[in-house]
Amino acid sequence: MVGITGYGVHVPRYRLTGQVVGAAWGGPGGKTERAVANHDEDAVTMAWAALDSCLAGKSQNEVGGIYLASTSLPYLEMGNSALVASALDLACEIHSADFSGSVRAAASAFLSAINGVKAGAARSVLIAASDLRQAEPGSPAELEVGDAAGGLMVGSDNVIAEIKEVISLTREIVDIWRREGETYPHEEDARFVRENAMLPLLKEAADKLLKKAGLSKDKINKVVFAAPDAKTAQTFHKSLGFSEASALGGELYQKIGNSGAAMPVLLLIQALETAQPGDRIIWLVYGGGCDAFLLEATDKIASAPNRGSLGKAIEFRRVISSYGKYLQFRGSLPSEKVNPYTSPIILNREEAAIIRLHGVRCQNCGERYFPPRRICKKCRTKDKMDDWKIGHRGKIYTLTKDHLPPTPDPPVVMASADLEGGGRFYGQMADCDAAKAEIGMEVELTFRRLHEGSGFINYFWKMRPI
Repeated sequence: MVGITGYGVHVPRYRLTGQVVGAAWGGPGGKTERAVANHDEDAVTMAWAALDSCLAGKSQNEVGGIYLASTSLPYLEMGNSALVASALDLACEIHSADFSGSVRAAASAFLSAINGVKAGAARSVLIAASDLRQAEPGSPAELEVGDAAGGLMVGSDNVIAEIKEVISLTREIVDIWRREGETYPHEEDARFVRENAMLPLLKEAADKLLKKAGLSKDKINKVVFAAPDAKTAQTFHKSLGFSEASALGGELYQKIGNSGAAMPVLLLIQALETAQPGDRIIWLVYGGGCDAFLLEATDKIASAPNRGSLGKAIEFRRVISSYGKYLQFRGSLPSEKVNPYTSPIILNREEAAIIRLHGVRCQNCGERYFPPRRICKKCRTKDKMDDWKIGHRGKIYTLTKDHLPPTPDPPVVMASADLEGGGRFYGQMADCDAAKAEIGMEVELTFRRLHEGSGFINYFWKMRPI
C-alpha cells in the first residue's frame, strides 16, 4: 500500500485585510484577507516550516527523498530543495529535486514520489508545495492571492490515505504565464480561460479517473481542486456533477488567498483533516493539463498526528498595521540597503552549524555549546568535542530591542534563549510584537532569510513565539 503517511502546513502569521487595502486605495476593500509572508520568509523557508511540521513524531532516517514545488523559487539555478533538506538535517544519501513551471508542480512532485516509493527507490519521500504570490499593487488580485506552504509525506508504512488510481492529461494552453525578469504573471481573458480551459480539463480528468477506477460520482466523498477564488470553485463543483456534500468550504480562499502551487496541497490537507476511514477523495490539479488522483482514507486517518493543524495555522494571525508596511515587506518601496560581505567558503565549511544547527558537547564534562568551539570554558579541555544537535525550543534568557538596523518591521528584537536539552542560542526574533517580547517567553527556532550578501541569500535561524 502506497499513499500519504503525513502532512504539515505553514501559513505566515501576517494578514493583509480588505480594510487595509480599501483605506489605501479609497475603496471598500471587502471582508476577505490574505496571508502575507514576513519580510524574511520565502518559498524555501515556508517549505522548511511545512515539512518540519510534517516530520513531527517521525524519524528523519526513513526519508529517502525531498521534492520542492513552487513558482517562486528564490534561486533559478541552485538546489532549493537541497537547502531545505539541510535545514531539516536530513541525511545526504537522499534524492532531492525542484519542480516548477506552473501551479501543477505540486502534482508532478507527488506523482514522482509515488513512483519512487512503488519502485522501491525510497522508503518515503517528502513533498513541499510553497509559493510567495505577487500581485500588482492596486489590482483585484491583491486580495485574491496569498502566501503559504503545504507538506506531504508519501510512503508505504502507516498510510492515512491510499493512492488508488492516477491519470495525467497534458495540453499546451496560453492562460497564465510569467517570463524571466517579470514580477507579476499575465493572464488571458479570465472568463475564457476558466470556461474553455480549466473546467473542460477538470471534467475530462475526473471522468477518465472514475472510468479507470470503475466508480460512479455518487461514490466520491470529497472532490478537491484549486480555482482562482471561492466563487469559481463553487461554480466549477456544480458543473463537475458531484454531490453538494463532496464540496469543500471556501475558507482557505477567504482567509489565506490562492497560494499558487501550494493551494492544491492545502486543499487536499483540508479534505484529509475531516476525512473518515473509507472516504474516497478525488484530487484534481490543473496547469498545462491536469493530474487526477483517487485516494481512499484508511483507518489511521482519524489519528493523523497533525489533524487540525490547518485550522490552527489560519487562526494564528496578526494583521499588518498599514498598506505601507505590506509594500515594505514585498520590497516595493525604496529602503536603506545593507550589502554585507559573505564568504561562500565559510558558509560551506560551517554548514553543519549554520544550516543543520549542530553544536558540540564536551567529552570530559558534558557541557554543550552553540556555535561549536574547540575549548570547553568549564573544564578547559581542548579538541575533545562530540557532535550535538541542538534543541528547537526554549525560553528567553535576556533580550534587547535595537532601533538602528534597517528593517521593514522595527525594532529588531535580539534575544538569548536557553534551549531544551542544553545550550544557549542568540539571534533575532521573528513574527513577534516587540512590545510583548519578554524574559521567560517560550520560543521556537524557525528557518529564515537573514540578509543578502555577495549576490546570494544568507539563511539562518531566528526565534519566534510559540
